[in-house]
Amino acid sequence: MKVGTVRNFMVFNDVVERGEVIMRRGSPVKATVSWRTGKGIVGKSAKFELTFNSVRSGGRDWALRGTVRQEGRGNTTGALLGATFITGRSAVITPGQLINVFTAEEISLQPQRAAYGAPRPAVQAPVQPAGINPNSAIRCITC
Repeated sequence: MKVGTVRNFMVFNDVVERGEVIMRRGSPVKATVSWRTGKGIVGKSAKFELTFNSVRSGGRDWALRGTVRQEGRGNTTGALLGATFITGRSAVITPGQLINVFTAEEISLQPQRAAYGAPRPAVQAPVQPAGINPNSAIRCITC
């Protein structure tokens, strides 16, 4: 995995605002590897950071903001015992791991269409979700 590599994730649960689903479960999410180190000698573990770019929902891409840093487990005990070629472990996001990210732009909720001739409901102000809670998180599908 190199810096700049795009990884695919998915929305784990429906994202609901005021009783309306604004992002469906399974919506594809794109993230880019923004930083990484390799595992090193003397027990140093590998690390990487993903920056979340967008989610595809409702026929368009919505910008996201958020990062996650993952670190492998070190192996300094083995290195301290005098082994010459002990390395740390690779960093891994496990399948099913939940990651919270946020929308980077407003998501406007469209009012329900009224029947012909019926009075039109007032237009609601755009809504910026406070974030994606653990019940509507993003799950790794490619790790």
